Amino acid sequence: MSLKRIDRKYILTEIGSVFNFDKGILRTIKHMFSRPGASVQEYLHENRSRLTKPISFVIFCSLLYSLFSHYFPIEGFFNQFERGYAEALGIEKTTLFNLFQWTENNYGFANILLSMFVAPWVRLFFRKSGYNYFEVLVLLLYVMGIYTLIYAAFNLLEILSGYAFHYWGVLIGLIYFVWAVAQFYGKSKKRNYIKAALAYFLGFFLFYFSISVLGAFIDLANNPVTKA
Repeated sequence: MSLKRIDRKYILTEIGSVFNFDKGILRTIKHMFSRPGASVQEYLHENRSRLTKPISFVIFCSLLYSLFSHYFPIEGFFNQFERGYAEALGIEKTTLFNLFQWTENNYGFANILLSMFVAPWVRLFFRKSGYNYFEVLVLLLYVMGIYTLIYAAFNLLEILSGYAFHYWGVLIGLIYFVWAVAQFYGKSKKRNYIKAALAYFLGFFLFYFSISVLGAFIDLANNPVTKA
């Protein structure tokens, strides 16, 4: 029996299999926009075949954003910060900026790392729910995947309109994050929205604080500031 020839259809099928298109990535996006909490709970407790796997989903969203940002770069806060920081050290390029630039250019992948910093806070604030760290991480990977798509969509609006819409993307993405996490833990409880927002900000601060300390330490070690 001879194997079927490899053609375009075969390659597309293989790509779809890698990213679980056969399990409905568009359906996953739809469910994460319409009923994120219930969808993730079903994935954890009932049926894990209806949604694209969380790692595959967030990687797909990350690749989509990275491809988009590569061809349509937008100058953000980190670019502006770099000028003053590099001038203060008297160098052209800094490790701190390179780390910040990586998070900006690889926003989706950075969100995977960010999720790892946010997850402990979510678990702490919702500890009575009984979900462990990895179950919380699954929730955040799905949510951050959608966050990445929202940010990419507003970047596209900025390119088409010329207005700074990517800041709105950050705001809408944050609102979505708070809403989705609250949906997961009980949308009827108002304090869940506050706890979700607080968990995000604490994780966000710790993530970028860690990057800042690491980058600044390397920069100062390589370029010690001498007294005049």
